[in-house]
Amino acid sequence: MEDIISQIQLLANKTDDLGRKKIQNSLQSLQYSLETESDMAMRLSGLPLQITCARIGADLKLFSILSVNETPITIGKLAEKTGAAEELLGRILRYLASLSMISETGENEFAANETTRRLAQPSWHGAIHHSFDTITPVLHTLPSFLASTNYRTISSPTSTPFQTAFSTPLSCFEWLPSQPERFGHFQHSMSIPRGNSDWLSVFPFEEEIAGWRSEMREVREGEEGENKRVVFVDVGGGRGGQCVELRRRFPKMSGRVVLQDLSEAIKGVELEGVEVEVGDFWGVQSAKGAKFYYLRAILHDYPDEKCVEILKNIVPAMRKDSRILIDEIVLPKVGVSTEAMEMDLMMMACFGALERTQGQWENLVERAGMRIVERYVYNAMLYNTVLVLAL
Repeated sequence: MEDIISQIQLLANKTDDLGRKKIQNSLQSLQYSLETESDMAMRLSGLPLQITCARIGADLKLFSILSVNETPITIGKLAEKTGAAEELLGRILRYLASLSMISETGENEFAANETTRRLAQPSWHGAIHHSFDTITPVLHTLPSFLASTNYRTISSPTSTPFQTAFSTPLSCFEWLPSQPERFGHFQHSMSIPRGNSDWLSVFPFEEEIAGWRSEMREVREGEEGENKRVVFVDVGGGRGGQCVELRRRFPKMSGRVVLQDLSEAIKGVELEGVEVEVGDFWGVQSAKGAKFYYLRAILHDYPDEKCVEILKNIVPAMRKDSRILIDEIVLPKVGVSTEAMEMDLMMMACFGALERTQGQWENLVERAGMRIVERYVYNAMLYNTVLVLAL
């Protein structure tokens, strides 16, 4: 058995993200095929407990405490640091260790592993809270909500399980900013990387900007020069991670970089080389004539008619050479991964929205009066894709 495991680990170390995912899927299929009926019952009944105990671990700062210590810590020491009862803490720690969120190094002794150190990061702390506090209550109401509608498609952002779960007539993104703690957790969760690649690793940004600079040198007197024109607008960009990465990758890049989001989202945000401004994509785009308008994980939060409205609000600001970059999941026609379908169903339950296939994206973009001119896949495992839109 050890030889087989070593061979699998060696194979995983030599492959890319997609190959690694294929290995995971094969091992998972093997695991399920070996399950007895009792095994399956225990696995399914225990699923809600995983995020529950991760939330308890985050509340007690267990992941942070273990991560800053280079040597294992006893339950007694952890009880002193957290204030939790030693007996209770031991039960929580053993369960977290069984899920490999932490490592059990000996009797009543625990240490951090790679997963622990990830969970100690602010992005993951936010993701744990967002999943448990906001997503889980919505999913609990999904079965009864679907039954009450005779299993109709959910397509309205104000008539979803979200409204039932939180007793509000507001849509999720109308309600969430009124809950500062929840909204903060959501903002932090959005900074978790999507695999080992990002969109800038496949999108020919330098080539596009080189052509743009050449055009800007030829502008008529009185028009904005290349250092005045906006090169990149991150529409609904949260804390500005994409703007920061863009400046880091291309430090000599000409033109202005603009981050736009709601006031609640950008409160206190100050980024070198980035203009931070309050922006609402339900109004006409204020940054005129930019080269790129970038929307990352925005449109999957809304049904088609709302997406068309968002895109049409950008069109009046565009020049002939402007492009809209849609950074979203593009589902395959068959064999969709578990992760992508989980995202799709959560979008439905929370927003009355969906993840889309290439054909669905093409139809949506056409309704907004534009066309898809290029497509760049940067994470084949999760189908993360940049669609380039032109007038």
